[in-house]
Amino acid sequence: MRSFILILFCSWSFLLNGQEVKKEINTILSLKEFLELVRKYHPVAGQAELTLKKAQAGVTRARGEFDPKLEFSYEGKEFLGSDYFDILKGGVKIPTWYGIEFNAGYEDTDGSFLNPQNFIPDDGRLFSAGVKVPLGEGLFINERMATLRKAKIFRELSVAEQKMQINKVLSDAGLSYFDWLKAHREFELYDEFLRNAEVRLEGVKNQVIRGDKAAIDSVEAGIVVKNRKLGLEQARLNYLKAQLKLSNFLWTANRIPVELEPHVVPQEDISGSVDEVLEINMGIDDAFALEQHPKIITLDQKIKVLEVEKKLKADKLKPRLDAYYNFLSSDAERINTFNTRDFKAGFKFSLGLFLRKERGEVKIAKYKIQDAELDYRSELLRLKNKITSEYNETLSVNEQLIILDEIRKDYDLLLKAEERKFSLGESSVFLVNQREKTLLDTGLKQIEVENKLFRAKVRLFNSLIITPGLP
Repeated sequence: MRSFILILFCSWSFLLNGQEVKKEINTILSLKEFLELVRKYHPVAGQAELTLKKAQAGVTRARGEFDPKLEFSYEGKEFLGSDYFDILKGGVKIPTWYGIEFNAGYEDTDGSFLNPQNFIPDDGRLFSAGVKVPLGEGLFINERMATLRKAKIFRELSVAEQKMQINKVLSDAGLSYFDWLKAHREFELYDEFLRNAEVRLEGVKNQVIRGDKAAIDSVEAGIVVKNRKLGLEQARLNYLKAQLKLSNFLWTANRIPVELEPHVVPQEDISGSVDEVLEINMGIDDAFALEQHPKIITLDQKIKVLEVEKKLKADKLKPRLDAYYNFLSSDAERINTFNTRDFKAGFKFSLGLFLRKERGEVKIAKYKIQDAELDYRSELLRLKNKITSEYNETLSVNEQLIILDEIRKDYDLLLKAEERKFSLGESSVFLVNQREKTLLDTGLKQIEVENKLFRAKVRLFNSLIITPGLP
């Protein structure tokens, strides 16, 4: 990446003047360096990081439900010179995991018209320490516990989603890179064949001048040159479009978009390194731990969320029985003054008679889990078949490419043989042009099939959700 952060701002005179790529000053942008730039600086990568941070913040928020709470209240009344009452109350509550809540409190009351339940003997001060326990609904699971459990699950889910987001942008970037490479190779191929046609035209003209060839042969050779120029201009346009499309994925560390300069070209000798860069060179058997696939993990985590919700709804079928017990003392400095002789205790009980709402919600929760499990199994099979299909496609297209390479070599031999015959006067410009056109078409087909192979590998990379740089 080093120098490629400085690839900024394409020289638009290249577009306006139709200047050709200058090979002598070319700078190569490899696939690995390009994907590293995208992985580090593309906005989607930043959004993926934010997804993970939001999930972690959700866990922190859920833990906040278990934070100790300090409470304080004061109420007083004075009328026509009479001190009716002054009531000061304060305390702290400490919720714990299993719904048990510890508390400590302080009360200070005074006045001539106190409610009897607020009256405190001696100096009007009372200290308390106790516990509140849900003995039915809310003991093993409650809203606070469920919220925290789901937040932790969502944190794991967000890790999988982060991988999918990053893989998606890397896959799109990879496809753009290979389209750029295809356009560049087509441009180079047309440029090579144009130069060959121009050399042949000059040779035919010289032969016409010497009287060895008819003038019409120079016309035919000239038509070939014009056709090659036409093809080259279209290839140039395709290359510039692919270059601009590739620039959509290039950003600086400050999230500023940049564009490729015209002298930056793709890596040519890329065939042997694509599998390694995309990390798909381990083979399909090693890559097939589908239970660890981010998409499968996402579905599994969603099932876990639904199971937590089902447990919470099932817990509401239990009767509500909250019991509390507080030790009381007017002297908090001596711990032995807290004893069972002075206490405040009670309980609260409630139970729905039919529980139709609760039973209905439990059934709905079960159906949601069953539906999610079916999705899980279906996605597992779909992914397995998709990955197998794409892997087989890469093998098949690679074989096609090998065959095409052999065909191109054979056509190249035929062209050279036809050119030798032409130089000996045993062939014609027409036959040489036909041989050359066939070779050109085969070269273009080879580039197209190679691009098809690279795109198939990117699709496999996408299906496997491989994320270079992430654990």
